[in-house]
Amino acid sequence: MKQFLTTFVCILGLCGMQAAQAAAQERPESSISMEYKMVEDKDLFRLMDFLDVYRLDVKVIGEGLEGREFRVITAICQDSVFTEKGADGYSLSAQSDTLDFTFFARQTSPDTVKISWTGGGAMFEDELPAPESSHPILMETYSTDPLTTCDTVPIMAYSPGQTVEVEMFGQEGSYIDYCGLRDAKVHPSEWPAKYGIRDFVYFYIQFL
Repeated sequence: MKQFLTTFVCILGLCGMQAAQAAAQERPESSISMEYKMVEDKDLFRLMDFLDVYRLDVKVIGEGLEGREFRVITAICQDSVFTEKGADGYSLSAQSDTLDFTFFARQTSPDTVKISWTGGGAMFEDELPAPESSHPILMETYSTDPLTTCDTVPIMAYSPGQTVEVEMFGQEGSYIDYCGLRDAKVHPSEWPAKYGIRDFVYFYIQFL
């Protein structure tokens, strides 16, 4: 009788595992949207500006995200060549249909930036290669194409912006355009080929 019960429990366990795997495979893809928020407190904003610290919050929203596992990948572009960190790391589990992330960035040397983020019950902090720019910033990563959980979803970038040549008062010059790059809503993986931006960092979510 004891052996029968043990066998029965094992069979139930195997059935449960198979059911969970089947449910994961049949999980419908969800549309993803993002909402960004800057620091609104004026005194805090002035202090961060004084300390040369950037902060940007992002909400990743999608119906049915609760319980979904995901990873946050760091994509580092140096001289137009990409490397990644975290693709084989541990996964997180969404606690609700909204993932809340807070990013901080502070350049610690001409070629190094310290970036930290919290979200999904995890905390990340690392020193990464800084773009060769006088003033890179944390930047939103909007998309013109609808994003789903089947896509790699970019959520934040540390970017030097786009260099734009202009003519003012009869003289040619260049300036850094952050807003134009952000509002173009081009995936950061396309920045080197499309805009000649060779050095930057961005973060994306990979749902499992």
